[in-house]
Amino acid sequence: MAGKIVTKRDMNRWLKSYLKGDCGEIMVESLLNLDGYKTTPASKKQNIYGHYDIIVSKENFGRKKVDIKSDKKLSNRSITKDLVVIEHMGSATRYGERVAVKGWLHAHSDYIAFIKEFDRKVYFIEREPLKLWLLRKYPPPDSYLDACTSCLRPGEWCTRIFDGEYKKDLFIFVSINEIMRGYIGDTILFDVEDSMMDEYIYDLKRIDRLDLKTLISECYDLRIRVDKIRLYAEQNPESALIEHRIRRELGLVNDEVFV
Repeated sequence: MAGKIVTKRDMNRWLKSYLKGDCGEIMVESLLNLDGYKTTPASKKQNIYGHYDIIVSKENFGRKKVDIKSDKKLSNRSITKDLVVIEHMGSATRYGERVAVKGWLHAHSDYIAFIKEFDRKVYFIEREPLKLWLLRKYPPPDSYLDACTSCLRPGEWCTRIFDGEYKKDLFIFVSINEIMRGYIGDTILFDVEDSMMDEYIYDLKRIDRLDLKTLISECYDLRIRVDKIRLYAEQNPESALIEHRIRRELGLVNDEVFV
C-alpha cells in the first residue's frame, strides 16, 4: 500500500458507514427486545469473519445469529426503496493486493434483517434458503469482469471500480417483495412504529450532514465500534492508513482511547 493517499473523502465515507450501521443495529435490537427476544452483540471477530451483528434468543426460537442490513443507495440521492443488496463476493486487501472473498450470502448468520424505509418494516429472512433461491434464480457470472459496473439494473450482477481499479466484488439488487414470493424459508416480519422509524431516518440524515471533525468525535468520544475499527486496521492496510490519519487529526499518541 506504499504511496496510497487517504483523503478526507475516504475518511468521511468510512466513518459515516460505521455510524449508520450502529443506528440500524440499535433500532433492530429495540424491536426484538420489545417482542421478548434477548439480544447479545457479536464479538468483533464474529462480526467481521462470521458476518453477523447480534445473537438473538427466545424460548421456542433457539439461539440465532443475525446480520443487520440498512437501506442502501443507488446514488447520493436515491434510496433503493423495495430493493435489497445481496453480496455474493466481497473483497479484502491482503499483502497489499485486493483479492476476492466470499460475501455475506455465504457467511455464518442464520438470518438477515433487512431494514426497509419505504414500508417501515424489518424483514428477517433465513440466509441459507435465501442463498439457494437467489443463486438458482440469478446464476452469478464466473468472474467480476463479466459483471455490470453501473449498479443501476435490478436483477443484474454488479461490481465496483474505485480509482480505476476493480474492487473484485459481486452483488445484486433484488426486490424484497420478489424474495418474499419466491424463496422457501422462515420469515419474521416487524412493523416499525412511525416514531421509531422517523428517529432512525433522522439519525441517518443527521450523520450525512456531519463534518469530518464531528464524525471523528462521535466515533471516538462515544467509543462507537472502536474495537471493530482496530481489528479492521490490523487486517486491512487501507483501513490502517485511515485510522492513522484519524489518530493524527485527534493528536492521539497511545492506545488509551481504545480502553
